[in-house]
Amino acid sequence: MQQYPRRVFFFNDAEFAIEDRANKSEIDQVRRAFSQVSRYIKSPEVSVIDYQLCRINFENALGSAHYDEVICLGGKGLSLYNKVKQSLTAGRVRELKIRRVFDDQSLDNFDFGMAMSPGDYAELEKIANKSVLIVDDVIYTGRTLDYVLKCIGDTNAVSMLTMVAMEHTRDNLGRQLFAGLIIPGGPWSGRDQDQDLWCFRDLIESDAVVYSTGKAESFIEREDIMRRYLFGDDYGAVTSVISEIRHLFK
Repeated sequence: MQQYPRRVFFFNDAEFAIEDRANKSEIDQVRRAFSQVSRYIKSPEVSVIDYQLCRINFENALGSAHYDEVICLGGKGLSLYNKVKQSLTAGRVRELKIRRVFDDQSLDNFDFGMAMSPGDYAELEKIANKSVLIVDDVIYTGRTLDYVLKCIGDTNAVSMLTMVAMEHTRDNLGRQLFAGLIIPGGPWSGRDQDQDLWCFRDLIESDAVVYSTGKAESFIEREDIMRRYLFGDDYGAVTSVISEIRHLFK
């Protein structure tokens, strides 16, 4: 018998991804698709995370401040920084491209490594004795942050800003964290835990899963994973809903 997580948190970050370029009708279409897909999740308890409410909290989380360095993790981090930059002054703002790379294509344990350009790595190593703000969209296991923190060293005063973070991950970071929403509990170790967090955009966008071979795909293309952990026999219905909005994320 299939054992789904007791509780799933489902975040509509897809709305955030298109809001600067989509019209109202397209945003409404994404909201409807998110609502439909959330109803297909098989876990006994599904907690949907509304982007607009989370955004209000996110924008209010960070007071006026100056940072010597603002490091935005990917385009998502840069977009989030742009929503709060009126409250901040920064000596330098940079976008850092880090990719999660899965060596095991079965994704049995969801273990992944990190990939970053040598140039970016060298730039991070130069940061010393600075006040630093790291901006990421979701902080789940905290592995990406750990990777960045090891690159920039211990002489810097580091704070972090995110839309959604796990409670246990926040407590283990040992750094100041500003967040739009703190989810109770902690992240998975594998996928056999009581709760899980999924972002809607990862089901849609074509590079949510990157393998060491260079191949990339969305999670919705991994039928085995989607059936096992989220949608069961309703997988086909979910792919149909997502197919109607995928063109908005090209």
